[in-house]
Amino acid sequence: MAFELTGIIIEVFPAQTFNKGFRKREFVIEAGDKYPQKIVFGLVQDKCDMIDSYGIGDTVAVSFDVKGRDWTDKSGQVKYFNSLEAYRINGQQRSSTKSKQVEDEDDDEIFRSLGIETGPKKSSAPASSFSDDDDLPF
Repeated sequence: MAFELTGIIIEVFPAQTFNKGFRKREFVIEAGDKYPQKIVFGLVQDKCDMIDSYGIGDTVAVSFDVKGRDWTDKSGQVKYFNSLEAYRINGQQRSSTKSKQVEDEDDDEIFRSLGIETGPKKSSAPASSFSDDDDLPF
């Protein structure tokens, strides 16, 4: 089953290597408007390095498969597990030539969009006419 989800990267974990050289790496994106969700994706084997091109705060579209399996514990009880295995990541990568101030302003804007105040805006851009009192989705 193939799906795609777009969101903002909020966490990237280091790769783990298991017996016989199996590699696994996880990352988290936040997706959704009114009720954002934190979604964990897994990368395996040669796909583990795909996330290196992106950083925290980057908006990406993740193409993934839903994987499921069962496992029988020592008492004989069967348990079921699901995972979201990413196979493609598309998005705008952060430019390494951006100034630190511009990156800080971008980060502040991300936090503001999540309803977290970061202090006064550093930018001289015109104020938005958006109102927090309006709960309409457009």
